[in-house]
Amino acid sequence: LPCGIAEKIASFVCAALIVFSVASDLSSRLNAAVFQLDAKTVLFIAVAVIAAISLVVSSFAKKDAPATPMVSLLSFAPVIYCALCVLYLYFDQAVAVNSPAKFICQLTYLSFMLMFCAEAGLSLGRGKLYPRYIFALCCAVAIGGAGAVSSIAVTVTGAPCGAFTGAEAFVKVGLFLYSCVRFARVTALELESEEPELEEVFEEE
Repeated sequence: LPCGIAEKIASFVCAALIVFSVASDLSSRLNAAVFQLDAKTVLFIAVAVIAAISLVVSSFAKKDAPATPMVSLLSFAPVIYCALCVLYLYFDQAVAVNSPAKFICQLTYLSFMLMFCAEAGLSLGRGKLYPRYIFALCCAVAIGGAGAVSSIAVTVTGAPCGAFTGAEAFVKVGLFLYSCVRFARVTALELESEEPELEEVFEEE
């Protein structure tokens, strides 16, 4: 899907918040008494940076221009990033497995992962996925919005959810704003389309 000015701004803001979250995590590790940086943390940081780059690159998508193989490949980075966040939360021992806060956080990232997965499918030219993309956007706006607001509320009250820092809560807000802008864009495109109304279709049948 082509990106407008609002979508470019949302993509840049979301990418900046992801990078800020990674930088905040590295800073907290450097200030710790014992610096620890294992392989899974390095993998998570690498995927997060690539996901941020993917959001910036996708914001320059042109109308009626097929995505290049590199852009299509990069479009899966946000999907992997959200999946790693879900796994990171699941194995986080700072919060109980059956904690409602952990469940909401996981469900939030799953909704965003569903949206990015549908976008990746569209970048491959699979137009049949468009109805699923609409459904994924609705889930991201509804579920992701609830998770983003609750994460900000928890962070403000000084009780962060598990090992994630407060900066990660703002990542959810950025992803939520991105999904809202994309949803508004798709809605505008649907309203501008020249397809007949449902009543006309039924009358023809």
